[in-house]
Amino acid sequence: MNQQPLPPDLIETAAQWVVRQDAGELNQIEKAELAKWLAQDPRHADALAFARQTWAALAL
Repeated sequence: MNQQPLPPDLIETAAQWVVRQDAGELNQIEKAELAKWLAQDPRHADALAFARQTWAALAL
């Protein structure tokens, strides 16, 4: 797979979502905001997955 690196701003936003999710369940407004962000660009899901993997690795 020859995929372009994700822009730092996408990774930062995704990381913020992961931290918010780790702090507790998102409320309905937050869930809607996350869904909207994910729908804006297919790379957002990749960035979120990357941030989740990184967060999990840091938890060790």
